[in-house]
Amino acid sequence: MTPTRFTIGRRLALVLGTILVLFLVSCLYGIVQLRAVTQEMNTMLNTSLAKERAASDWYRNITNGAQRVAAIAKSSDPSLADFFAATAAESSKQSSALQQQIEKMLDSDAERALFAQIGENRKAYLSTRDEVSRLKKEGNAEATARAFSERYEPASVNLQKTMARMADLQRSELDAAGERIRAASQAATGLLTALCVGSLLLAALLAWRLTVSITRPLAEARQVAEQIAAMDLTGQDHGRHATDETGMLLRALASMRGALEAR
Repeated sequence: MTPTRFTIGRRLALVLGTILVLFLVSCLYGIVQLRAVTQEMNTMLNTSLAKERAASDWYRNITNGAQRVAAIAKSSDPSLADFFAATAAESSKQSSALQQQIEKMLDSDAERALFAQIGENRKAYLSTRDEVSRLKKEGNAEATARAFSERYEPASVNLQKTMARMADLQRSELDAAGERIRAASQAATGLLTALCVGSLLLAALLAWRLTVSITRPLAEARQVAEQIAAMDLTGQDHGRHATDETGMLLRALASMRGALEAR
């Protein structure tokens, strides 16, 4: 209820101030939620997405390398190992860079454990890959085939499996981050909508109470003034008036009527 003991100016200031505070609270809440969503998006783009891309690139290097080694082992041309040597070296260089990049971005125990397993599998993979290339250069076809099937292929499969798990883990993190962003956005939208609607209803209620607290006494004052103007002094003052300007006006009119009656 609007406090009629305050002056009209103070009541106007109170209602307008309340509306402005509600508007400010709504804006601040929207800003806070927007920053939270933006921070989550930045984390997803700068960390999760970067790890997923690095893991995918590394996995692609490994699969391409496995195809090259298979071609070297299966080919009857011993010079094929030298032909792919530069490409293999560049691929290993890129993979090492990607390995270091991913290592810096690891942020969970599951990732670190899987990354350590990948490191061990990569050592075995590189060792058997170099062995196959060396035997091929020496022209030992039987030893090359045996090294390829018994040592390289298992090492390659193990490395590709662990790399695939790493890529899947990063995709799962991306999906989870996307779900968190979607949930935060929906929650923020719902709460902000409720806050705006509540603020609007409260502002409307305050405005209505303010209007009633002013117009009702003014209507009563107009009626009293019209009665006095018509020299109708039969009205009775109930004696209960607000302490604001409208109450002062009604008391003044009551005094005027009393003075006229005394004549």
